[in-house]
Amino acid sequence: LLELGEAQIRQGLAPEGKRRCLEAATLAGILGAPRLLARAALAMGAQFSPGRVDPDLVSALEQALAQLPADEPRLRALVMARLGAALMPSPAPERPLALAREGIALARSQSDDRLLAQVISTARSAFTPAQPIEDRVAMDDELVRLARGVGSRELELQARCRLALELAKASGKEGMVGGQMIDIYAEQKKFDLAGIEELQKLKTGAIIRFSAIAGGIVGGAADGEVEALRLYAEDLGLAFQIVDDILDATADVETLGKPSGQDAE
Repeated sequence: LLELGEAQIRQGLAPEGKRRCLEAATLAGILGAPRLLARAALAMGAQFSPGRVDPDLVSALEQALAQLPADEPRLRALVMARLGAALMPSPAPERPLALAREGIALARSQSDDRLLAQVISTARSAFTPAQPIEDRVAMDDELVRLARGVGSRELELQARCRLALELAKASGKEGMVGGQMIDIYAEQKKFDLAGIEELQKLKTGAIIRFSAIAGGIVGGAADGEVEALRLYAEDLGLAFQIVDDILDATADVETLGKPSGQDAE
């Protein structure tokens, strides 16, 4: 039954395959077969939809984690990572994130790069934009290196796409575009100093911050060094916007390279 479900999922018949895997998980739980239960639960989550919590998947993974013995660290690591991801989004993300981190730590203790790459790839979905960008970029960077080392082109491309997505977020509504939208809205509303600083950090500052953090992580910087880069980049982004505003008011078109006086308008 489980093998049928796994085969159906591989063939693109996800709904049918998930039903078979759920049936297999239910039987494995009744029979007290934790390894089969874990395998069925993981197969159910092989193609899950980020942004939507599947109660059947969560239930199967919770049961598998509860029944797996401590002498199954590899399976436990995979189940923890998948469960952490499957529980998100959540209004209380502490447990999903803790499960994801614990799964990664357990996989790391097994000295198996292929296992670690699989667990990081799975756990990464638990880390939403609400979590620090440093954590997300660090995981993607490590996954690129691990995937390349074990020859997994699929995982390497997945991690590279996520890094590109982080840059897109810094450029989009969560960063530069979002800051520009607030700037336009500011024409109709007065902001206090804290509001102005937040606005400026979201504009070009978001791109500067991502570039500094990503460069530091990819270059092998320690946690304290990455934090220093983040603080530096935020101040640099703020300084950039202040200078840009001053130049808009004082420089001519030839010097500025664009129409001046637009902020005043």
